[in-house]
Amino acid sequence: MRVLFSTLLFLLLQTPTLFGFAPAEDAVQELDRLGGTVERDNSGEVIAADLSGVSGVNVGLSQVTRFIRLERLTLPSRVNDHGLALLQPMKALRELDLRTQYAITADGLKQLKSLSGLRSLRLPRQTRDHGLEFLKSLPQLENLDLS
Repeated sequence: MRVLFSTLLFLLLQTPTLFGFAPAEDAVQELDRLGGTVERDNSGEVIAADLSGVSGVNVGLSQVTRFIRLERLTLPSRVNDHGLALLQPMKALRELDLRTQYAITADGLKQLKSLSGLRSLRLPRQTRDHGLEFLKSLPQLENLDLS
C-alpha cells in the first residue's frame, strides 16, 4: 500500500496539471493579482514571467522562484541586490531583463553568475565596467544589451 501511494504521489508531481493539480498555480494567481503576467508552454508549465507591472521592492520574486522551468523573466523596476539573490536557484532561466533597475549594484550583479544557462541579458543603462566582471561566468551568453 505504501509503495502504491508513493508511486501515485510521484506520478502526480511529475505531471502537475493532471486532474487540475498545479503546485505553482497559487503563485500564478498571486502574480496576476500583483499586476504580473505569465506565459505557459503547451503542457501548461510557466516558461515566462513579466513583472514589469508589479510595484514594490522585490515584489513578485518569491512567486517566480516557484516556476522551475522558467526561461524568460522581466523584473519590476524596484529590485535590489537582495532580490537578485533570490534568482540564484533558477537554472532554467535563459533570458533576463533588468533594464529598468536602478537599485542594483555591482555586488548584486555578481549574484547572477550562478545562472550559467543565460543566453540573453539586458542590463540597466547605468551599469559600469566594474559591474560586468561576472559575465565571464556565463558561458552561454549570446546577447548582452546595455541600452
